[in-house]
Amino acid sequence: MTTKEILLKAREILATPGKWCRGHYAVDSIGSMRGVDSPEACQLCALGAVAKVAGWRTAFDNALVKLTEAMQAKHLGSNIPVFNDRCKTVEPVLELYDKAIALCE
Repeated sequence: MTTKEILLKAREILATPGKWCRGHYAVDSIGSMRGVDSPEACQLCALGAVAKVAGWRTAFDNALVKLTEAMQAKHLGSNIPVFNDRCKTVEPVLELYDKAIALCE
């Protein structure tokens, strides 16, 4: 998968109602922390969604670079987990993904 494809798929996951979380990469239906590949994981954070799609490998790193570049372009700092956890809704996270996807073109 290309970096853009990873970001598009991860964004699709997060845009699904009830699939975004804060505080952990992934949680189950009662909010307990799970691994992103756990069958019980039903909600993911901004980085958890990328890890779910790409795994923890170079493709993940490339997507992380684009998300960080998007944060810096929007003057949001460079700490994706902190940004994710400060958001009250998923919309700012989706906007960040949109910017990162645009940077891939």
